[in-house]
Amino acid sequence: MGLTIHYDLTSRTRSPEKAKGLVEKMRQLALDLPVEEVSDIITLEGEQRDVELQRGKVDEPLFWLLIQSSQHVKCPWNPNVSRNVNPTRLIAFNIFPGPGSEPANIGLCQYRKEIEWEDRKVRTGLGGWHWSSFCKTQYASNPQCGGVANFLRCHISIITLLDRIAKLPTMTVEINDEGNYGPSNFTDDPSVPKPHYYLHEGKYDPKALAEEVGEWNSMIAAQFGALSDMLSGSGMEGSSPIHDFPNFEQLEFRGAQQEHLQPFLRGMAKLAEQERAKHEA
Repeated sequence: MGLTIHYDLTSRTRSPEKAKGLVEKMRQLALDLPVEEVSDIITLEGEQRDVELQRGKVDEPLFWLLIQSSQHVKCPWNPNVSRNVNPTRLIAFNIFPGPGSEPANIGLCQYRKEIEWEDRKVRTGLGGWHWSSFCKTQYASNPQCGGVANFLRCHISIITLLDRIAKLPTMTVEINDEGNYGPSNFTDDPSVPKPHYYLHEGKYDPKALAEEVGEWNSMIAAQFGALSDMLSGSGMEGSSPIHDFPNFEQLEFRGAQQEHLQPFLRGMAKLAEQERAKHEA
């Protein structure tokens, strides 16, 4: 859990050479930004791009890239079931925005147009080239990693890169930024039974983004604190990057004042009392 940027890249090109050229341009755009590191381009085909066949054989960053390269296809006769589809070609690179942030994988993949499913042929709907991924930036705001200034550098760099990729020929980019700096998909009325979520334009306001991550830090600190109290009653422990913040207790206190968290906090407090009562009996 944590403030995250979600993104989908699509290109209409059919040519592997043009797709590779696009990814090379994306990498150059990344090199122009104030990020910590940008990897070389990785090109995989055959068994190299099969996540299950590579499990335990490749390092963690490459395995994570392989996981993110797969797409989900829904079952036509059972919409509650989906299946992962590995790419037939993968062209991608990795960005490390800065301390505390997750890495961001960027690239394009090509997929089979049809797959076999229970002796039937199912169209995947994955023509062209695609990439779907996410990057959690929230914990770059840890004061030990550089605080809010570091977070802003990491988060704004990724949004800036995605906006610039969207201007490349044949490219379409969809962004859902939980920090509301870039375009964000959320509801204006979460109180209704079936809220409608739709895309809002980005604020592109660093001050508002800094305030947003402060709210997220307080919220998650309060939630983790309540969860830890409940688990301690059962003899278990939880872990979260928010607990590593040197000002965790202050964040937890501020988060506990947030009105929308009160039902959750009361529920967790009740569970904690029940767990302690079980172990004291």
